[in-house]
Amino acid sequence: MGNLQYTLILENYLITVFLVMKKQLSLKKAILLKFIMQKEKISPEQVVMVGDTENDFEAARENSIESIGVKWGYGNESHKPDRWVRSAEELFSLVF
Repeated sequence: MGNLQYTLILENYLITVFLVMKKQLSLKKAILLKFIMQKEKISPEQVVMVGDTENDFEAARENSIESIGVKWGYGNESHKPDRWVRSAEELFSLVF
């Protein structure tokens, strides 16, 4: 499955896309995640954090959210997500 196909599938599941402005970069990712969940009125059980850095997984833990680490990007074995995936196909099989 190509990237365009994945993008089209993802559009069916996205509520809103949030962008972080330059002046917000100093905010802790956990605070931004909590803000998004409150704004969208969604609970931690309805969210999964997919990431590749320890900051992603820490933000998930602080908000009681399941985390999935991807092995591409910055992901490495020293990071501690709830589980790892090695491919987009594996990620899709877990999330969808």
